[in-house]
Amino acid sequence: MRRFIKNSFIYVLAISLVLLMSGLCFAFGGKVTYTDGSPVVGAKVSLVDKDGGKKTVICDAKGMFQFAQHPSDDAEIQIKAPDGKDYLKVTLPASLFTGGNTAIVLQPK
Repeated sequence: MRRFIKNSFIYVLAISLVLLMSGLCFAFGGKVTYTDGSPVVGAKVSLVDKDGGKKTVICDAKGMFQFAQHPSDDAEIQIKAPDGKDYLKVTLPASLFTGGNTAIVLQPK
């Protein structure tokens, strides 16, 4: 019985690890900063697909954002600053963010 429990635990652990790793491989995101290098905390980052579907996440304390699903090739990322100031509109192909380490610097108008 102990052997069965031990083997069951190992199988559950292995499956959990595979699921975790697959989630990490398919997640994508980046970082949003101001021109002085400070993070844009609370920026709204939206993923917009060709059919008009939109998913929005908020940048964390480090200016980082991440989406759980990989976008289609024609999806776009739109970024809006939280401070109400007027910045140049940012709309980029989502494919730029697949590595998870793309940095965007908001530029004032």
